[in-house]
Amino acid sequence: MAIATQELHIYVDGLVGDDANAGSSAGTSLADGTAAATTLDDADVDLSADSPDLSGVSSGDTIRLVGRNDGFNAAIGEIFEITAVDDTAKTVTVNPVPNSNTTDVTWVIGGAFATIEEAKDFHTNGSGQKIVVNVKATVEYAEEVDFDGVQGSQAWPTLWRGYTTTPGDGGIVTIDAENARQHCLRTNGVTWIIFENFWGKNATIGAIGRTAGSGTTVRKCRASASGYGIGIGADGYIIGCYAHDNTGAGFDSDVQNIRCFACVSKDNGDEGFLFGNGLVLNCLAVGNGTSGIRMTNSNNEQHVAGCTVDGVGKTTDIGINLTDPPHSDITNCIVYDCTTGISTGASGDEHTRRANHGNLLYNNGTDYANWSAGLAEVTEDPLFVEDGVDHGLQATSPARNGGVSAGFWGWVTNANGNIVIGAMAADPGYPSEGDVRAGRAFDGGKKLGHYRRGPMVPWSHGMSS
Repeated sequence: MAIATQELHIYVDGLVGDDANAGSSAGTSLADGTAAATTLDDADVDLSADSPDLSGVSSGDTIRLVGRNDGFNAAIGEIFEITAVDDTAKTVTVNPVPNSNTTDVTWVIGGAFATIEEAKDFHTNGSGQKIVVNVKATVEYAEEVDFDGVQGSQAWPTLWRGYTTTPGDGGIVTIDAENARQHCLRTNGVTWIIFENFWGKNATIGAIGRTAGSGTTVRKCRASASGYGIGIGADGYIIGCYAHDNTGAGFDSDVQNIRCFACVSKDNGDEGFLFGNGLVLNCLAVGNGTSGIRMTNSNNEQHVAGCTVDGVGKTTDIGINLTDPPHSDITNCIVYDCTTGISTGASGDEHTRRANHGNLLYNNGTDYANWSAGLAEVTEDPLFVEDGVDHGLQATSPARNGGVSAGFWGWVTNANGNIVIGAMAADPGYPSEGDVRAGRAFDGGKKLGHYRRGPMVPWSHGMSS
């Protein structure tokens, strides 16, 4: 059953919502009653026996007809989409068309759900239209939401987003697994879904986790105090996220073709970023364990560009750790204060299979293992504003204009047009505050300039209107 409108908005509010509502409006329900009547193969639902005020109801709202099973989907067959409203006749036209005659049916129009789980059950698989689920940050949600098979489409990926006052305002919704549940949000067999503005914490396995699926985007999310922070399936995107104080990796997606942009990973027990292969661009790894950035799939290309790794007193064993890929590219990165700066597998001809351009390595125990210095290497102190805390660059930093216009994925320029070495992913204080502000520059407090070359426009992927 395809929904009738091009875009359907669903709401969750843990404070005033009710899982007995129909979900299509914020706050409490728009209208309700106990005497709805339906006729076989007639799309009009007669509500006149309850004499409701339908002036606030519009096409795109939803109605729950309690006890039915022929509605929007199998999980919640009680809910129908409203396609037309007649406040004079006190009827609403619905989709799908009811398949039986009924009278004295309890009903409710609109109103937010109380739980994310109920909104997930409402979601239909592969409807072909766009569904936006708006979760309001009125409470700290205590749930484990398993998106098993719930999916959108490539043309209309389903968007799940947090908000504070108005949908789209960037408010962060917290989900606490309370050290009793495995995940806060988990994808399994899911394709084309976007999570935005969620903070998952205290999960025993992974805060925002995955077991299977592809095409997931996680953006402007936070994950902490869990087994691992954020994980997605193959061919996914992670944009502007922050993972910290997890016992495992901050970002853990040991699968193919991950694209990770403008993220921060801090004080995690294992890797800051752990991927099978793909691209890590404009990211910051601080004080993580085994590796700052690690890729494990030796059969596919691995690219790291415009990143900063701070080992914080050699807490990080290897700054950037690639596993002998057929083609690899490390460009314009800062690797600082790690036991080993950059390491790859021992085999292969580094001059034909690997590129190493414009990197700054300083204060590492050993700069290279199974690799060697590349073109335009800088070996001076990067002059962070404050080591381990604020990775902005002082005015005299050699990284401010020390980058090179090389590398398969291009390079980052600041607002002054200089090619920068290292990440420009966050404002000073970002790691401790956890305020997700992807794309902000350290360079003199000015905003991030732009990327040159490369086939991607990372900031636009999966963005909603």
